[in-house]
Amino acid sequence: MLHDLRCWLVVGWRLTLYAAYRLGLREPPNMLDIRHEAAGMFSNILHWPASLRVVNPKNCPRNGPAIFVSNHLFFFDPTYAFRAITLATEEELEPYFMMRNDFFNQSAILRVIDVDILVSCLGAYGITRGDVKLSQLKPFLKLLKADESFIMFPGRTRSKSGLFMEYRDEIEDPGGASFFLNATQRGKDNVRVPAVPMARTYNPVHDQSAMAFGEPLYLPPGAKREEQREFDLELMDRMGDLVELNAAQLLAAILYLRCLHSVSTPLSIESATQKVRAILDAVPHRLQHPNLASDLIGEVTLSAKYLETSGQVRIEGGAITPDSDSILSNPDLENGFRKANPTKYLANQLIHLMDVVQELEKHALH
Repeated sequence: MLHDLRCWLVVGWRLTLYAAYRLGLREPPNMLDIRHEAAGMFSNILHWPASLRVVNPKNCPRNGPAIFVSNHLFFFDPTYAFRAITLATEEELEPYFMMRNDFFNQSAILRVIDVDILVSCLGAYGITRGDVKLSQLKPFLKLLKADESFIMFPGRTRSKSGLFMEYRDEIEDPGGASFFLNATQRGKDNVRVPAVPMARTYNPVHDQSAMAFGEPLYLPPGAKREEQREFDLELMDRMGDLVELNAAQLLAAILYLRCLHSVSTPLSIESATQKVRAILDAVPHRLQHPNLASDLIGEVTLSAKYLETSGQVRIEGGAITPDSDSILSNPDLENGFRKANPTKYLANQLIHLMDVVQELEKHALH
């Protein structure tokens, strides 16, 4: 309790200094030395550790230089990634951030506060989306040269439909970490900088996110442009493999496939559980939510009840009856896809996992 109070007081005082800066009374305050307290404040706001579980912390380097590359689902992803890294390293590593330099300037209130400048005080460096300048990339090279680390999210890939990555605005290439790795390794003899894949999987049934770390990847010294591109694509593949399977995704995908094939008969929770178990047994190498091993039928039941609250299924007599029209609908991405069609949103989380999809197609209709 005292630690929580201290975090709020420390952050509150620095925000007061920031307000004084916005009024022209002083220079912008340094906040890099209170990132631990800021993380403590966010722990209260976002209900950590209950809403955050770190997976494979052994894959997280305990010191820099390193680049952490993660998928992008929600607004607070940077704070989740930061906290996962500090937890995995027992506070030994506190990374910086790469972000759009106009991310927060989307409303009159945020423009008055200028949150983009505020987060820069906390260790975020901005880049201009669609027109990145070399001067904006240099701070990240300086960080790596100083044995520091930063978190980046591949450009314009924030998912609103549940897909692992969702390219928009005619973007077809993930961009990536190889530029920074190549430049840093070229400038520092005998130094190899890791790119660490990360992925956030959100489980709405438990209102909990799993932040998983993959094994670090290293760019070969002197890599040419094509090798760098292949490295970035491989990094994206590794990130995709870090999605954690849970009962909500698998049940949603089973129901979606049944609706897609006009199978409208009710599915008993017992039968659904058997199907989910068969799929999980076929892909033991995939990350799986820990509750699946101890209480699978309980997880499937909770998942069915979650979908029932959205009105997309009806549970009667221990059987699930889906609303095909609702489940097969395709809501607009900009108007709450996840809430409008949670079944499809959850099923979309698995589309890129071809071995899982094959097992779904094998078991969903039988």
